[in-house]
Amino acid sequence: MKKFIVFILFMCTAVIVFAQEPLPKTDRSLNDVNVSPATFMGVEYVNPVEAEAGTSLIDRYLAKNVTFPPEAAKYRYQGTEVVQFTVTPEGKVTDFKFVNSVCSAVDEEMIRVLKSTEGMWKPGIRDGQLVYCPKEVSMVFVNEDNFNTATTTAAEYFNANAIKHFTSGNISLFEKNNVKKALRQYEKGINYLPNDQSLLLVRGICRYELGDREGAIEDWGRLKANGGLDMSEIAYRLVDLKGYNQLVQILEK
Repeated sequence: MKKFIVFILFMCTAVIVFAQEPLPKTDRSLNDVNVSPATFMGVEYVNPVEAEAGTSLIDRYLAKNVTFPPEAAKYRYQGTEVVQFTVTPEGKVTDFKFVNSVCSAVDEEMIRVLKSTEGMWKPGIRDGQLVYCPKEVSMVFVNEDNFNTATTTAAEYFNANAIKHFTSGNISLFEKNNVKKALRQYEKGINYLPNDQSLLLVRGICRYELGDREGAIEDWGRLKANGGLDMSEIAYRLVDLKGYNQLVQILEK
């Protein structure tokens, strides 16, 4: 019988060439403006969901309440779902955007559970005023029948698949000059590791080459937010491609 599991994924993406750990998210003070981000407090601010070591309250809440939709299980969809949303000054959640979508059924399930957290958020504060605050969460949906769970963890399985598609994409892009085929491979890799810096770099290059400038800039913006890359090691492979100068400008800002 097929088994599908849903969980928060903790993995190091350094197994893919040039990848780095993301920068920590902390409260910050910019130009003497004090900013405190929206914080998930648990059920009705009083009975917070018990968090395991290494997990946040919102991650633990999602892991307990999100289920794998039957439609997604039927077609064996899997990948890492990444959702952006906004916490309003009233503690509501709105403006959902899917940075990486496993499928429409999973999108709907994530929205359902995130909406159930309304009233459980301490709103963001800017200079003493309640403000709208962007947030982002991610979850993994994986079919356990696709790998040997006795010898391989889901994180290892996702890393291995991401590397496979990353390598295939590089062959298509740099050796065969087939940008469209390379893009398809990179997108498959990003489905497993949506925040991997190397995959975001090369998918952005392909998007730019194919005329999707907005998509490229979005990828490189996420690349920068996750720590950037040492361009000195790979510039020689990218310098003749259309998006190289734009990429450098974004990373150097």
